[in-house]
Amino acid sequence: MNKLTLAFVAMSCVVALSCGDDDGGSSTGGLDQPCNSDGTCQAGLDCVQDVCVENTDPCGNGVLDTGEICDGEELDGETCEGLGFESGTLVCAATCDGYDTSGCSEGDPCGNGVLDAGETCDGDELNGETCESQGFEAGTLGCADTCDAYDTSNCGDPLPYGTVSVAFSTDYVRNNSDPMDSTAGILFEAFASGTFGTSNQAIPNSSASAFQGYATYLQGVSGNVVQVFQISFESQNPINPTIIIYFSEQYLDVGTMSFGLEANDHQLLVADVNMQTSSIDCIHAVGNGVVSVTALGDITNHGELGFDGTLNLHHPTNYLGQDISGQLPSPVCSLQ
Repeated sequence: MNKLTLAFVAMSCVVALSCGDDDGGSSTGGLDQPCNSDGTCQAGLDCVQDVCVENTDPCGNGVLDTGEICDGEELDGETCEGLGFESGTLVCAATCDGYDTSGCSEGDPCGNGVLDAGETCDGDELNGETCESQGFEAGTLGCADTCDAYDTSNCGDPLPYGTVSVAFSTDYVRNNSDPMDSTAGILFEAFASGTFGTSNQAIPNSSASAFQGYATYLQGVSGNVVQVFQISFESQNPINPTIIIYFSEQYLDVGTMSFGLEANDHQLLVADVNMQTSSIDCIHAVGNGVVSVTALGDITNHGELGFDGTLNLHHPTNYLGQDISGQLPSPVCSLQ
């Protein structure tokens, strides 16, 4: 064989090796073919058990298909801000069934319609509350823009927190000259009765088996007053609630007397009293209405006093639609 022939044979082998398909090699990445060495397949195919098969899950096609919340960059118009975050970049979860908010920054959640920690309400989410449960007649309860309080401006008139009827009569008003162990002017029966709170707690306490009611004339630098108490007892132990009524001497006269927010010189309180310290622990309710003073003697010298009437009771946080807690000399009891 001459040199020309050898060169031709060599060249033929090179051509055959580069163009022939009988060298035992195989293609990868296509349908029903082995996966590529990096575990991938052609577009639209998934690598399953090292074989490329058709992808039947629409998640990942960038189109919002049935059952999907989002898909790729298709977020259905949602943003971080729309989900209650302050700012950031919202993305879709790899499973297309929710949003990935890791790229969002926290903001004020008020306004997202969800009751988040620290919120009283949020939009239409009122946590089951109504005008009635907030102490008002029927209406439309709303949520404040700050989510920390209810908006009762579209509710009806404030509902009473309870009622109390009083019928007090004594021919002896006590004063500081009376010894502590003296029973002069003490009534041993209840003169006030009613209920208060949404749970209709009884006045006097339903466990009470004995009572003390009395009026005391007190002199003070800011004026002289008559204070009237109803104290209840169970097995000789004082129990609450306690009724406290006071009249300013300068306004005390026979006839009708209005009790209410504007009547700073005569008030009726339903309170919890600490008898050991002679102090008010908290105030349950404040009375509003009219009392008729039927008898009035020389109260400065153990004279008589009589009055009767029925008053509506209001919790201090909703006294005829006003919060008067800050105007009272003692703490306010929680709603009952």
